[in-house]
Amino acid sequence: MSSGADIVVFITVPSIDEAEKISDVLLKSKLVARVNVVRGVKFRFWWKGAIEECEEVLLICKSSMKAFHRLLEEVKKCIVTQYPK
Repeated sequence: MSSGADIVVFITVPSIDEAEKISDVLLKSKLVARVNVVRGVKFRFWWKGAIEECEEVLLICKSSMKAFHRLLEEVKKCIVTQYPK
């Protein structure tokens, strides 16, 4: 992993498959030192006049400020599914 100030990056995705794909990419590219994968994180949001509720997977990534922009770009490349709009 790159040197620099330590940071923690939170990433949410809709599935465990996507979480594993992203964590593999970030770990193999050494953009993160470790990733915690937390399943079953409930989120709630306002949608079309009602409160909706879904579950997602949370990635907690330990990285560095120096690696952050590359980390962000790699995550963008990995995104497969979309959340409701």
